Amino acid sequence: MNLVMVFQTSNLTVRRATISDLDVNLFYSLWTDPRVMTFVGFPQGLRITKDDIRASIDKADSGEYDKKMRVELKEAKQLIGERK
Repeated sequence: MNLVMVFQTSNLTVRRATISDLDVNLFYSLWTDPRVMTFVGFPQGLRITKDDIRASIDKADSGEYDKKMRVELKEAKQLIGERK
């Protein structure tokens, strides 16, 4: 597994998402939760499957910022969000 760190702050690490991130279910749980998605224009959540997310992560993009990324607390290595 190739973990590509994009940048770090004193408290956070942002790195490219990998297929192993699907095991955590954060992407799926965020994107299908109306309480979250209401704030970005999808009041019913996205109608998306884990296979759709897998395909999105697998998608070949050219730049390091063109991929889905995970945001984690640096010391705890706890996943707290994502960035597309």
